[in-house]
Amino acid sequence: LVEGVEELAPAGWLRITDGVATSGRYWDLARTFDHRAPTSSKVSDDAVEELLVQAVCRRLVADVGVGAITSGGLDSSLVSAIAQRHTEGILHTFCVGFEDPRFDESDSAAAMARHIGSTHHGYTVTGASIERDIDTLTWVHDLPLTHPNAIPMHQVFRYAREEIGVTVVLSGEGADEVFGGYDWYRTMQRRARLAPWRSLLLPIAPLLGGSRRRVLERVLTDNYPALASTVLQPAEVEALGVDAASAVRERRSRYPGDLDARDALFLHDQRTYLPALLRRQDRMAMAAGVEARVVFLDSDLVRRVNGLPWSEKLSGGRTKSILRRIGERWLPTSTLAKSKVGFTLPLSEWMASGGAFADRAAALRDDGSVLRDGAIGLQVAADWSAERVPTDVAWSLMALDAWYRLFLGNGSSTPVPSGAARAVWTKPSSGQLLDA
Repeated sequence: LVEGVEELAPAGWLRITDGVATSGRYWDLARTFDHRAPTSSKVSDDAVEELLVQAVCRRLVADVGVGAITSGGLDSSLVSAIAQRHTEGILHTFCVGFEDPRFDESDSAAAMARHIGSTHHGYTVTGASIERDIDTLTWVHDLPLTHPNAIPMHQVFRYAREEIGVTVVLSGEGADEVFGGYDWYRTMQRRARLAPWRSLLLPIAPLLGGSRRRVLERVLTDNYPALASTVLQPAEVEALGVDAASAVRERRSRYPGDLDARDALFLHDQRTYLPALLRRQDRMAMAAGVEARVVFLDSDLVRRVNGLPWSEKLSGGRTKSILRRIGERWLPTSTLAKSKVGFTLPLSEWMASGGAFADRAAALRDDGSVLRDGAIGLQVAADWSAERVPTDVAWSLMALDAWYRLFLGNGSSTPVPSGAARAVWTKPSSGQLLDA
């Protein structure tokens, strides 16, 4: 966000010689998508399970006790189950809970913990507790908190260290991007199957009932792969009627020419979305004095799974089908049957009048806000209201405003309108900020 300041790319190196900087990468993620000779699903599952156990055991090596973060879902539960079987001491598992039952997964996490025999701890967060930490954690993160769940993530890390004494935890981050856990992977798979029949199927879609119609229309017209991932070939984009062929052609050139579009989608998410998730987790953990170790990004495991055909990762039309089959050997049926919830927060309620974030949302109309100052080129209507835009957009603006006030504001310690304390950990003075 600061002109002239960049971060090193994943697997990147930088060398400065006589004032001249050169950079490159010592490891190429794209090469891991070289497919090996096809094998049976059972052989692949056995090999992946062996590497997964190895990845967990590698990350259990520590001079202190190791815990695990879990939501009760497939990924984190599988990591916890394997860790419990291979740890010599007590495995502490931790779960974030919410007062709103629509977002709370603590019961599922507790049931999983009972099944594997870990010592479990639930930590319930509130809108008020999250609001109090926004400024401090924005300062820690150095960037806007574009993922609002970064804050409860930090709070459970802090709880693990301060209340339980656990300073190393295992995490299930990365499983979705490597094993195919998002619904758009299935959309790509269905699109490939139905593309030859698109001209015949679209006219009859309105005649179908409910969910069938919605699925068919999404598969045949959804623009996520075309506009967000940009992994489709230009001809495929033009067939969708999307006027973005030139942009897709340019972005598609960043990937190996012989890479299948579906593999390119996995590569794209691992290159772009995943680093942001890892940055969030690492900074939120280290701000609490906790080391978070990511099991599913073990290099041997990633190399093996990326080398499998995408169809095997989504066999039977199921996301993460390989992990699900492995999970049958480790987890209870209730965990395997659990629908993917995602780490979401009741933002709309917290932004509404009287909610924990209401003052912050209203403050975006103030003259000193990022939307009013105009210094970074954003504009907002005079009657702008958080209730009138999508919740994720409203949060993004709030997060940007918090960053703007802390890093580009006047450097004072004046509380924001909500009354939340400004970051006070190790913040330098405004003069030091400018010098930096």
